[in-house]
Amino acid sequence: GTDVIFKMNVNNFANQTINNISWSLNTGEFEINSTLNITLRSLENIFIFVEYNYSATGNYTAIAITKSGFLIDNETINITIV
Repeated sequence: GTDVIFKMNVNNFANQTINNISWSLNTGEFEINSTLNITLRSLENIFIFVEYNYSATGNYTAIAITKSGFLIDNETINITIV
């Protein structure tokens, strides 16, 4: 397999604290979910690193999602494992 490390940057640009932020990462092979929720104060940010071992070569679409209540954001990237 091939190890890949994903880096997610979660920012709070709001003028208030955001509680109970969860995240998930769909690697194209498997979905990984947070086990602990995050709280970010106004203008605070956090980096999340996720390691995943791809079992096969090929092209994959990875989707990272962060959410808190009705707030949701996502980012999609295409990766090639050789």
